[in-house]
Amino acid sequence: MTYLSRSRELGGQVPWRPGSLEDVMDAVQRGPTLTSRQRQDIASALRTLGKLTNRPLSAHPSSLRSVRRLLDTVKPALHGLSRGRWANVRSLVFKGLDIAGVERRRRGDCSTVSAAWATLVAPLPARHLCVAIMPFARHCTRLGLDPSQVTQAVFDDYGTYLEEFSSRTRPREALLDLRRAWNRAGEESYPAWPAIRFAVDDRRPRYSRQWSDFPASLKEDVDAMVKAATRPINLSGHRPIRPISAKAREILLLALASAIVASGQDAASLKSTTDLVEIDAVAAGLEHILARLGGKITVHVHQIAKITCTVARHWVKVPKAHQEQLEIIRRSLDPGRHGMTEKNRATLRVFEDPEVVARFDSLPARVWSKAPSLEDLKISGAVRLQIALAVELLTVAPVRIANLASINIDRHIIDRGHGRHRSVHLFFPKAEVKNVVELEFQLQSSTIALLDRYLRDVRPRLLRAPSPWLFPGGGDAHKVKTLLGEQIADLIETEVGVRVTAHQFRHLAGFLFLKANPGGHEIVRQLLGHRSIATTQSFYAGMEAAEAVRHFDRHVEQRRAEARPSRPRRRGGNS
Repeated sequence: MTYLSRSRELGGQVPWRPGSLEDVMDAVQRGPTLTSRQRQDIASALRTLGKLTNRPLSAHPSSLRSVRRLLDTVKPALHGLSRGRWANVRSLVFKGLDIAGVERRRRGDCSTVSAAWATLVAPLPARHLCVAIMPFARHCTRLGLDPSQVTQAVFDDYGTYLEEFSSRTRPREALLDLRRAWNRAGEESYPAWPAIRFAVDDRRPRYSRQWSDFPASLKEDVDAMVKAATRPINLSGHRPIRPISAKAREILLLALASAIVASGQDAASLKSTTDLVEIDAVAAGLEHILARLGGKITVHVHQIAKITCTVARHWVKVPKAHQEQLEIIRRSLDPGRHGMTEKNRATLRVFEDPEVVARFDSLPARVWSKAPSLEDLKISGAVRLQIALAVELLTVAPVRIANLASINIDRHIIDRGHGRHRSVHLFFPKAEVKNVVELEFQLQSSTIALLDRYLRDVRPRLLRAPSPWLFPGGGDAHKVKTLLGEQIADLIETEVGVRVTAHQFRHLAGFLFLKANPGGHEIVRQLLGHRSIATTQSFYAGMEAAEAVRHFDRHVEQRRAEARPSRPRRRGGNS
């Protein structure tokens, strides 16, 4: 319904529009068509939203876009809300917007599709293609548009609909999913599929290029440098670098070349690494990157400057004066504090709350305890259990995601003994670890129990072919580390309310240990495989200070209690 208010200027009734969620609350409280229970439920949902955001309802605009973005920022698990309860809160908040007259188009506007759309979508072999395309098909059906009438303008209008009038979460991602699904369906050469291909405006200004955009001689020179740097027998006297480090060096040089071109220099002029390390070119390229970052000096910018100095010194062999100029540029781009980024520190601060730590520690067991029986276990459920096991392994053995994804059951899991004398170790030889430090972790009995259940009941359902990998992927390969990492972060965000990446497990392991044991950096160094104690100390500098103060406070209280004189006994008799 829409509430009306008297307008003296117009001399009649005009629609009233709420300016904030406080106005929505007022409209709900005065809604004549609502039962007392409905009014109470909607008001409770609005108050819950205000409580979770720590701001009064008057501070939140009532526009659909603002409310949807506000709802998307809330992590219900972080506040102990179940997914069902949070879904109910969301639904009631949107119901309140409807009561207050905030314009939106609900999914109920058109729940079916026309015969033409049904015929078009029916042959699609993959369910995820149908899921991405069907909302668009319903949107077009509501507008009376058949597939043959779809144009880029219709697609753009649908994007506006998602942004402005839909209560759907993550509308931008939904639009990108539609584009990928539509274009992929067209590439599969279905005879009836419309010829149009959808494009989405990229809102992020890009400057990156491909090696093919430059003279072939530049890539050949970079490849020769990488090959020389990774040779096991290096006549230059320098220790060979690992292939992963060589790949990172190549990526940074491509970023530098792209930035140089974006600054105005012709790509054809960059014929070799000698051209890449020219002082004017380097300065112009780095200034372009800094301008994109708003002048903020980041670790990435410093890494580009650092690798430029390395290539200039050891590969191009520039004169001493030239090298000194590049070093001046590098020093001017040093971000200062080294170690953990502020983003990672912000994530760790959430774990100051003991309840968050408890939900995090109990996640694997909680997920497995809710698993259906083997007869009812679907692939999606098996994957969920697989990721819960991955979380368990990272909790007790905080290795890098590349090592986690590539666990070979025969090579990395060492299982000895039987019964009470059984021990299971997770072992990674130094040749397979990024910083060439051997890692070995003895698994706890609870972890072994989950691992056994996974190997016996879950992993066989995920195998597509014989595979030695703990986390099998397509064919005979292991699961791609990027996919595994995304699934880990998604599960933790859903169950705990904070997004923790696989790499942040290493930071979290050290943080929680130092929180309980201030000053225990050497143990953390050995746990994480840092070569130097200075690396460990730089990462956690200041993070354990609060717990150290609490330890000191308890120490002072104990000293005072021990020094407090005992109460003298009263003597009997009259004074």
